[in-house]
Amino acid sequence: MAVLHALHLAGRGRLPEQRAFHDAVTGACQASGVSSERSRTGVCVIRITAQGGRMFITLRENADVERIPADRTYRMTDVSEAIRAVHEFLTSFVAASRDG
Repeated sequence: MAVLHALHLAGRGRLPEQRAFHDAVTGACQASGVSSERSRTGVCVIRITAQGGRMFITLRENADVERIPADRTYRMTDVSEAIRAVHEFLTSFVAASRDG
């Protein structure tokens, strides 16, 4: 719970986009029932906006929710590219968790 409280405090006073990302991360941790056992939690948030027949996709990756802001932010318009990016994030996160 101390980590969640620290994340909550770290999210205050940041840009609205950073606060929204922080809130999503905190909510995911709470929903998954994070235990006191040492673990690593990553998050990948996809935001998609339809505007005039085009899709604007923002992908924010964070391999460790204890680090704010996100590790990487990508902006794209191609759905296939977004799916590949999510796949790469998941694959690298699982590999790092096994190694670490």
